[in-house]
Amino acid sequence: MAIALSWAYWIPVAMTGGEMSHFPGLMGPLVAGFVVTAMADGRNGSWDLARRMVRWRVPGRWYAAALVPGAVGAVAVAGQALVGEWPAWRELSSMPGLPEVGWVGTFGMVLVVNGFGEEVGWRGVAWPELRRRRSIGRAAMLLAVPWAIWHVPVFWIDSGLRGFDLWLVPGWLGGLAAGAVVLGWLVERADGSLLVVAIFHAFLNMASATPATEGIPAIAASVVVIGWAVWILRRTVERDVSEIPASG
Repeated sequence: MAIALSWAYWIPVAMTGGEMSHFPGLMGPLVAGFVVTAMADGRNGSWDLARRMVRWRVPGRWYAAALVPGAVGAVAVAGQALVGEWPAWRELSSMPGLPEVGWVGTFGMVLVVNGFGEEVGWRGVAWPELRRRRSIGRAAMLLAVPWAIWHVPVFWIDSGLRGFDLWLVPGWLGGLAAGAVVLGWLVERADGSLLVVAIFHAFLNMASATPATEGIPAIAASVVVIGWAVWILRRTVERDVSEIPASG
């Protein structure tokens, strides 16, 4: 349903030149999440999903974790400035497809439309079901497939991924799979708080999709997420092995 809703907007935009913003289509997973939850669990399930969107009483270390992509992007931008010049504030605070309303305003829109728009569906509804009787790695790989397919039309939209070099697609897919691991791990550690993972998602986009953060900052953020995912998977395997009773 998430794919159907988003594609219903993105495909006409792509077929008519791809000049309109792709952002409205990002709300597909959120809408699908609430529709499916209402059908499966009724009003109580819908209220629980809504409460998880504003669940803010979680340990501060998980908010700190959500800030990591933004911190990595800031360090990378500062590093580039040491050998060049600082980017204009407009380059740091604007994003294709959104009106120019300053960094705080842009972050707020990205948080609502991109962060909650995706995470309510993927991590709020799909992830808990996929995790039933599955390891975190297997659940993440299963979720990464529809998540990747969902993105396909934005490769033909100007404010999306049009112009993305084909040779970078494998890396993009790897980053998406790693993101599925990290975001799934984070939502579990943060007591199911969709607010925390939406903040992480928004900072990751701000650290990779503004004019000032394309290139090295985006690569740096992706490398950190991939490394984080490897650490999570390694810890998971080590824990599972430690729980196997010794023979004899």
